[in-house]
Amino acid sequence: MKKHIILFSILILQAAAVYAQSPEEHYTQGLSYLGNNMLDEAVGEFKKSIEIDPKFADAHKKLGIAYFRKSNFKKSLSSFNQAVVLNSYDYESLTYMGIIYRRKDMPSKSIIMLEKAIDINPFYENAYYHLGNTYFRKCDFDDAINSYNKIIEINADYARVYYKLAQVYRIKKQYSLAWENIYKAQELGFKVPERFIEKLKSSQKEPR
Repeated sequence: MKKHIILFSILILQAAAVYAQSPEEHYTQGLSYLGNNMLDEAVGEFKKSIEIDPKFADAHKKLGIAYFRKSNFKKSLSSFNQAVVLNSYDYESLTYMGIIYRRKDMPSKSIIMLEKAIDINPFYENAYYHLGNTYFRKCDFDDAINSYNKIIEINADYARVYYKLAQVYRIKKQYSLAWENIYKAQELGFKVPERFIEKLKSSQKEPR
């Protein structure tokens, strides 16, 4: 009887070994859930991946993205921080951290994170975009313009950045430049809010 119990236990362990998922499999499933905006399921899979392999940097990053989309910025920040600890070249996690710090009204920390991301990847448009947004929020309009223009140097078809430039130029009362950027944004297919256009018209008649 005892031998039968031992044999049965061995068979159970062997079956468990066959069906156990690797951290990569949980990660892949998590990516699928994330892509379909099934955020709770994505969190569960990324956490399982990390439980098996705590040093799986990309799993920490994707877990951070899932939490970010759930607006759980505390857990999101913790996950991104761990991703950067494991991979100091993770400019995407640094960019997300910069976004979170801006939303937490901590612009100085936001700028530090975004500048670190840019140091790692000087061609990462998203980091420049959010750096510009942080400067905009601080009312550092010239630095915001410089950041937005960096994007255009990299990718002149980045439509929404022209709208951001138009917003800055309207505040600076450089209305001709504001209109110029509105037209460029529209030319590239960006739908400029009518409310903004009306505000601009009230400041300067539309040139066209």
